[in-house]
Amino acid sequence: MKEIVIFSLVNEFYGVDIKKVKGIIVYSQLLITPLFHEKEWIVGIANIRGEVIPIIDLRKRFGNIAKYSDETVVIIIKTDADKWMGIVVDFILRIDLVDIENIKQPNLLKGIEKKYLEGFIKTPEDEMVTLLNIDLLLNIGEI
Repeated sequence: MKEIVIFSLVNEFYGVDIKKVKGIIVYSQLLITPLFHEKEWIVGIANIRGEVIPIIDLRKRFGNIAKYSDETVVIIIKTDADKWMGIVVDFILRIDLVDIENIKQPNLLKGIEKKYLEGFIKTPEDEMVTLLNIDLLLNIGEI
């Protein structure tokens, strides 16, 4: 069993291991300094608890249009490479406990390369959740 944070990106549900999550901040409450010569999905940098971290909009990263609302949040992630990064998502749905044996490997994909996925899981609420390999997705070489 593992706990995952389930969030929404453009009407689809995604999840990351809660062990990677170091905090959640409302987007409108965060002071972000833009970086003008970076890819459009790198929103900028922010100072979080004394750490200057990049803020990446996952909606733009996956080729979608980003709309900001009062529910938009930044999930602070600590990667295996011991780097802190923020990912912008539409909203947090909930935290769920999932059985690792129920994770299915992807056959068909739309918009996301297979290497960025751990798999899919169906929740008890009958929702399909895409589990992200957040360490690879946020790898500096990949960004």
